[in-house]
Amino acid sequence: MTIDISWQQPRRVIYERFYGTITIEEMTAIQQEFIRYLNDGDAPVHAIIDLGGVRDFPKSLTQIRQGLVTTGTTQLGRVVLVTGKNPLVKFISSVISQLILKNAQYALCDSLDEAVRILRDRDPSVTLEQIAD
Repeated sequence: MTIDISWQQPRRVIYERFYGTITIEEMTAIQQEFIRYLNDGDAPVHAIIDLGGVRDFPKSLTQIRQGLVTTGTTQLGRVVLVTGKNPLVKFISSVISQLILKNAQYALCDSLDEAVRILRDRDPSVTLEQIAD
């Protein structure tokens, strides 16, 4: 699988890293894992989703929409998507966010450092200094 998921701040900040070539099946599987993390966390559970290493992904919005699973949880806080400088990744990320994060606050940014700053600025209980690989 070309996706990793872990706690960066236990029970408060989830970190997902997508890299390489991503498939619809992988997107669906990681969403189910993401929901498990949310349910195990202490609300609000924030997420940093790093898409900077993605080389290829499904481009059909119809396929993406069919493969998405909404969270259905109130645990979710702010979601920050790290898209890098790729305009296509930014566009698809924005569309996906609007589809599955309808009730969540989300932001797009260019770097992991910026993502951490956004979370810390919005929620003082976030104590991350940087993302630990």
